[in-house]
Amino acid sequence: MIHHFYRIYDRWLNPSQWHGRKKSPYFLSFPTLASILVLTVIGLSVIQNYGITWDEPTEVGMIEWNINFVMQGKPIPSDLQYYGTFFNGLAELVFQVKKYLLNGFGGDFIPSVKYLGLDQHLSDRLQLYLAKIEVKHYVTFIFSLITYGAIAELLGILIAARFAWIGAISLALIPQFWGHSFFNPKDIPFAAWMTLTTVVNAYGVSFLSSFPQQLQKDKNKSEIVTPNSTVQLKYLIQWGISLGISWGILAGIRMPGIFVSLFFFLTYFLINYKRQKPWISIITLGFISSITTYLTIVLLYPSSWQSPFQFIVETLGYFANHEWNPLNHFQGQFIPAKEMPWTYLPIWYSVSVPEIFLIFGCIGLVVTGFKYKNFNPLQRSSVILLGFQLFFFSIAAIVKHSTIYDGLRQFLFTLPALATFAAIGLLWIFQITSKKVKLGLIVLILIFGLDIVHSMIQLHPYEYIYFNRLSGGLSTAKAQYETDYLGLSLKEAIDWIKQNVPVHSIIFADGAFSSTILQSSPLNITLLEDRLYGFPLNIDKISIWQTSEDLARIQAILTQQEALAQSFLEESKQFYYLAMPRLDYPKDFPSVPLFMKCNVKG
Repeated sequence: MIHHFYRIYDRWLNPSQWHGRKKSPYFLSFPTLASILVLTVIGLSVIQNYGITWDEPTEVGMIEWNINFVMQGKPIPSDLQYYGTFFNGLAELVFQVKKYLLNGFGGDFIPSVKYLGLDQHLSDRLQLYLAKIEVKHYVTFIFSLITYGAIAELLGILIAARFAWIGAISLALIPQFWGHSFFNPKDIPFAAWMTLTTVVNAYGVSFLSSFPQQLQKDKNKSEIVTPNSTVQLKYLIQWGISLGISWGILAGIRMPGIFVSLFFFLTYFLINYKRQKPWISIITLGFISSITTYLTIVLLYPSSWQSPFQFIVETLGYFANHEWNPLNHFQGQFIPAKEMPWTYLPIWYSVSVPEIFLIFGCIGLVVTGFKYKNFNPLQRSSVILLGFQLFFFSIAAIVKHSTIYDGLRQFLFTLPALATFAAIGLLWIFQITSKKVKLGLIVLILIFGLDIVHSMIQLHPYEYIYFNRLSGGLSTAKAQYETDYLGLSLKEAIDWIKQNVPVHSIIFADGAFSSTILQSSPLNITLLEDRLYGFPLNIDKISIWQTSEDLARIQAILTQQEALAQSFLEESKQFYYLAMPRLDYPKDFPSVPLFMKCNVKG
């Protein structure tokens, strides 16, 4: 049996065979496709178990607001103009196509203002939002599959096609990433497209590095000949457009993604600093890719149409210094996001990423550093670009003291790079150890892997609140750090209310106002102040989305609601209070007895 195992190992796992690389794409190798298929089946089987986070209704509303801005000139509420429309628009398109196919040719394929719900009854509008969010969950998960394919491609470039599947599986075993893959409409698309762009950039740098000089010697002749300039220009245009679209789409998800264009050229000069540069070709490629990036960004940000350059600069400043300053539960204290210590990100990595990835990730970084001189241009560019993906934005956020909150949520795009380096570290350990040690290492990896899977099963559907053993696990970490900061457990709480609370009971709620309303129908829930946007929601008197014109009226209702809740408390009248732990909401009514609490093990 052991002999049979080593035959399998020599064929599929032995890193000594790294030189036997086949031509790309590496993610199309059978083991990789089989692994992604298994992840797809598992994901689709559990996707209905996830609730609605408090960001999702806002993300759905963004398309409506942008359409109203373009068609009617209505301003986009609050700071939501700074968020791109690519992913939300794509999810809306998928929803419209689904609706069109179900309704036949008589369907309303092109989204209209009326269909988007402005003239509909509130209950119909709620159902519309729920239907759109359900579709968006599937689209979000599909984007996560793009990440698995991209990381497999990178590992295939750096190691070999037969090992590419290890990259996909490694990323899936990081609970933070897997959990967010079903409901996070901002950070998962950004992580997916950034990893895909890292692949595109790596091939682009490799192309430019091997691009012919303006003059070259013919192999069969002694004289100098000029390469076909038309062919050169054709390839430069193709690559310039491809790179520009990729960069523009990433910026169209989140504007700081525009920096990947800088990563491309920095990587090229880093791996070619000793070579003579084809400057005309570099300038041509830079011009074409810049124009394409610019046009893509303008297309995806309707708010930029009046003054594109000013808007891009303004948006980058917005993300660097986010105005929202929520309280964060960090190391047992509630600290405003703008006052977070520089250790916030390093500590979150150390407590929320499985230890095995931290250990092998560090080993992988060291190994690629030592092997760098032996790499070809494609491999070198992949290593450098993965380094940018892993470190650049995190270090920049720490140095600039940017507004950081929600643990690693804003930095999920670093996890694919970490998983890649961890896979490299693991394979290198296999290369240098004896067969007996390899067998012991396999057993050890299986133990750690099964422990992670067991924790994810226990946490489901709250995998994204995973804490590693080093932190003491969720039972210990929940007293020190944020747990369900997106309000995913509200679904479970509301389901409990529907089953255990009398229909006409008075229920007050704090936090995640829109997702609470969407999931609570037909309950009569009155929401108190929502500290996210500074205004409340009453489903009997106010429509779901508000503009600045309504703030005065809303503030008056807010005062009445809070006064009503306080009077109920003072007069000992019976009511129920629903609150998520985020922003320390439960402290508003500390004397209310606890009837139900969402608890999970992990």
